[in-house]
Amino acid sequence: MIRSSIKITFIIFIILTAMAVIFLNKYVFKDASIFYPDFIKNALVIGWDKTGNIKLAATEFKNWRKLAQENEELRHKNNEFIRAAAALDDLKNENEFLRKALNIIPKINRDTAYGNVFNLSLAPGGYSMLINKGTDDGIEENAAVITEEGILVGQVRQVFKNFSKILFIADPNFKINAKVAGSDTVGIARGALKDGLLFDLIVQGDQIKEGDLIVSSGNDLMPSALNIGTVSLVEVNETKIFKKVKIMPAVNKIKLGRVLIIKP
Repeated sequence: MIRSSIKITFIIFIILTAMAVIFLNKYVFKDASIFYPDFIKNALVIGWDKTGNIKLAATEFKNWRKLAQENEELRHKNNEFIRAAAALDDLKNENEFLRKALNIIPKINRDTAYGNVFNLSLAPGGYSMLINKGTDDGIEENAAVITEEGILVGQVRQVFKNFSKILFIADPNFKINAKVAGSDTVGIARGALKDGLLFDLIVQGDQIKEGDLIVSSGNDLMPSALNIGTVSLVEVNETKIFKKVKIMPAVNKIKLGRVLIIKP
């Protein structure tokens, strides 16, 4: 009990002494160096500096968070702008495609649909591609596939619910009745992979030369007057019945994107 009283008395004494020192230093002596040694003042200065640094760090952290938030908002807006620009560009391309298609569709005089090419396979064994239209869109097998300018691309070979497989014009399994534009020379054009197409059944007396335009004759399931390509080679051999004729497909010179599907 006595020890507790002594401790309490000592604490009260220390507090009163400290208050007295502060009062004398501030109002009587007005000189902190008398009662506050240098090492105390330095400790106080360092403590204050550290407190200031902590406040500065906290402020910098808030600023960083604000900048990070603004950066994220700007990135989001930039992505929205890019998506909007891409959508606008796609719409312009679609409008241009449809505008050109309006010139060719009346000449074909058949039901048509349009789709997008999303895969092209040029394997050594055959050429094919996929379009994003299928039975849900009324697509049928053997339908001709062309560009908006009437260039023959191929023929629908398999149809699925939401897409179709197209036999590319240069595939060895592709065949079409064809003719030299503005001429009576007719034959069968068939795919020859890297050689484009071969124009078969052209006899030695048929009039044909390099650079001639080859179009569909319309004597099969394909519409007439479709642009197949141009003659790239004519070999004459009097010992043989037929000439050797190669065709460079017109589709080789364009970039495929949207295509027209002509229903049989």
